[in-house]
Amino acid sequence: MNSSENKLEYSIGVRNQYLKDISFENPQAPEIFTKNIKPEVDISVDIKANIKNGNTYEVILYLKVIYQFESKIIFMIETEYGGVFDLSKIEKKDLEFVTLVECPKILFPYLRQIVSNLTSYGGYPSVLIEPIDFNSIFKQHKNKQ
Repeated sequence: MNSSENKLEYSIGVRNQYLKDISFENPQAPEIFTKNIKPEVDISVDIKANIKNGNTYEVILYLKVIYQFESKIIFMIETEYGGVFDLSKIEKKDLEFVTLVECPKILFPYLRQIVSNLTSYGGYPSVLIEPIDFNSIFKQHKNKQ
């Protein structure tokens, strides 16, 4: 059996995607641009899903990126990127998985591009965030319950 045979497929309707909130702080500029540094990077992610009406869900992907050097914040990005999804073709037992894993997989590439552009506009090399394993995050969340 190949891997595609045991992979579940879901019919997810994407009604809209949008930037809900964004913040870019660059407290060390412009002095930082005269230094050659290797910052420490901290990236955190969170996901929230809310039913809006019937089978319509809002899924928000929260992403925070902090670059620090010698305990000083070089720059910080905080974003909320959302999507409105029609999940009428999803079985009730699968809704939690779909809203916390499959919907964020749809949203992530767009948020990744926003973060990349924002760091470039802030005067830094583009930050390309590695793909996020939303399935592992979901499993950790379930194990904590």
